[in-house]
Amino acid sequence: MPFGPNRIHFSPRRIRRFTSARIRRRSRQNPTDSAHTARSARSLRSAAKSVMRPNLHPIMRRKPRRPLFEASFWTSAEGEGIRRHPPIPEGPSVRSRPRWCRRPRRSVSRRTRTTYCRESRRLRQLWLNFVETQPPNRTDAPRLACMVGIDADEQRPLRVLVVSESSLEQTNGVSNSVKHVLRRFRQRDFAAHVISPQPAPESGMFEGYQVDTVTSWPVQNFNVAIPMKSTVIDMIESGERPDVIHIAAPISRLGHAALIAGEDMGVPTVAVYQTDVAQYARRFARQTIDGIADTVAPKHTGWLRKVSKSAGDTAEQILADRMAKLHNKATITLTPTEQARQRLESFGVDPSLIHPWGRGVDSQLFNPARRGFERVRELHERWSRHGELPVVGYVGRLAPEKQVDRLTCLMGLGIQLVIVGDGPCGDDLRKLMPYAIFTGMLHGDDLADAYAALDVFVHTGNQETFGQTIQEAMASRLPVIAPASGGPLDLIDSGRDGLLFSPQNDKALRDCVKRVISDEDFRRTIADNGFTSIQGRTWPKVVDHLIDYYRLAIELRLAHA
Repeated sequence: MPFGPNRIHFSPRRIRRFTSARIRRRSRQNPTDSAHTARSARSLRSAAKSVMRPNLHPIMRRKPRRPLFEASFWTSAEGEGIRRHPPIPEGPSVRSRPRWCRRPRRSVSRRTRTTYCRESRRLRQLWLNFVETQPPNRTDAPRLACMVGIDADEQRPLRVLVVSESSLEQTNGVSNSVKHVLRRFRQRDFAAHVISPQPAPESGMFEGYQVDTVTSWPVQNFNVAIPMKSTVIDMIESGERPDVIHIAAPISRLGHAALIAGEDMGVPTVAVYQTDVAQYARRFARQTIDGIADTVAPKHTGWLRKVSKSAGDTAEQILADRMAKLHNKATITLTPTEQARQRLESFGVDPSLIHPWGRGVDSQLFNPARRGFERVRELHERWSRHGELPVVGYVGRLAPEKQVDRLTCLMGLGIQLVIVGDGPCGDDLRKLMPYAIFTGMLHGDDLADAYAALDVFVHTGNQETFGQTIQEAMASRLPVIAPASGGPLDLIDSGRDGLLFSPQNDKALRDCVKRVISDEDFRRTIADNGFTSIQGRTWPKVVDHLIDYYRLAIELRLAHA
């Protein structure tokens, strides 16, 4: 039945009758192809309506949007073979309104054009990377062997791009470990480049390596990187091609962009899990809503508590999914402890990607020989009130997740409490514990002297992925008390080289401190055992282990290519 003006007055019943007849004929020709029949029905009815009923509402006459790519045929699985069918014809278009009142054609915005150009550049770069990452021939083998640290005739320094989610100007576990790694890179004459959130070092360099910074936003005394992903990708791809990308604690756009750039360039990525951001988000959400319930709406505390628990669980799940997505993109993921490994697996990270990598301690800086220094003896005399009180200390950031306020349970034990560090909770803690000595933030020799002047070290946070301050206290031959949660479980054998207490029981913390300060022999025994257990955990050995993981990541990338 031809299409034409002589058919425009057909009724809807005639339209259905016409299309049904065509569909039945095509079904008899190909009875097994139900997908083809369904598509034919939709296409024929649409064509018949658009041609035979031109007086419909304009919305019903609107033509479907053309796809970006049109195939000249479509296929359907039928038995063992593949049938190829011609494209389903569409009826001729009908102008919905006079030419003088038609809508102007929408032009492509500048932002869209920029996106298209960027995508075309990325596709071109992907092809170049594909060519570069083909299996090497014999002439390329020595160069690649040198890259992964194997002895070869041709030698060149390893090129590492270090992407840190924490500014090098801040003091925390992420930035401190990155600084130690960069110092060991300098000793080995590696070529490195650093990208981190603002602020940048005054000279723009660290250990002779250039440090580029991206836009950041302060959140809980921590600068969260918020750059445009395209900016970071262009920053990485425009520089010299690295052999490996080291990403410290990926969580924000910065770490995500580094993973994307590594995938686009064909460069292996090594992600280091250092912070349980999901647990922090849960705690922050609950504390925020609980604070609102206590101050703004005390009459509605009951249901707000339920809301805070639900909000905390939701925030934790969102961040857990985010971390799983990022770490699954990496070539390998490094975790400091077995507890951290189990945590990542619970998030959904592929277990085959996870490998152990601990932290080192500077044994030359933190050592018990400092107790013989004159300035350390004077400091201990001043803190202990000329030896009358044992000195119990905490070292670390004064942040909510560290739970330093738990030290209030030690009041009345006849001790002098010393708190080393600073952070967003510093002012509140000074008001809460006016009897304690607050030294503020210490670095280098001053920090090592503070460790040496203590008698007992106490760690309070139960959300630590590792616990670097525990290692530093052990290296200073101090008895260590920490919660039985997270990283301390791998660092302390309770009763032999330290004491572990129940994470949610402040009375257990008080009993542990009381036992240590009252039994001098027991205090000396666990301090000596802790000092022995920490021997060998030096940064040079830890960085050697890290370079082995670089070698593994490069080999995995070459095998994948």
